[in-house]
Amino acid sequence: LEWLANHRSEVSEPELRDRVSALPVFPSASGELRKLTELSLPSDFEDVLEVADVVHPGKVSGYTDLLRRLGATELDAAEYLTRHVDRVAALGLLGPEKATAVLRLIDRHHANLAGVRDDLGRMRLVPCKDGVVRPATEVHLPNRALTLIAPDAPIADVGQLGEHLRSTLIWLGVSDHPSDQV
Repeated sequence: LEWLANHRSEVSEPELRDRVSALPVFPSASGELRKLTELSLPSDFEDVLEVADVVHPGKVSGYTDLLRRLGATELDAAEYLTRHVDRVAALGLLGPEKATAVLRLIDRHHANLAGVRDDLGRMRLVPCKDGVVRPATEVHLPNRALTLIAPDAPIADVGQLGEHLRSTLIWLGVSDHPSDQV
């Protein structure tokens, strides 16, 4: 990090900045050297699933400005969901209970998530009645007409989620009526 700090102006050029931040040379809180593109800067944001990897606060002390120049951002709701939760969800590692915790987080922070709403809608975050967690864009809310038209269509398990998250599901892209794909 000291060498990078001494060459701050050179590594701040866009092409070189992207290459440098993709090198696995940045100390993470977990003790591994990782790519900066996989890490966030520490903050007081609560990692409810314990999936976020942040830079090691002690080892990067004094280099925060450099890390920001290289593209690092503080852990907040958008960063947490799109960088850290997305990775876990894409691997299919979010079961219904953890997915529900993520939906509650989205519900609490959705006013700050408008810029990543489409990305969130494509993530596997909606627990369905068949036990599978799917992207909101592939799921429907329970609907009598849908049951008749397409009984195998994925239905959100709203009983498990609670009615208070219904508007969050719709905000993410869950259809409240049979879609054209059905």
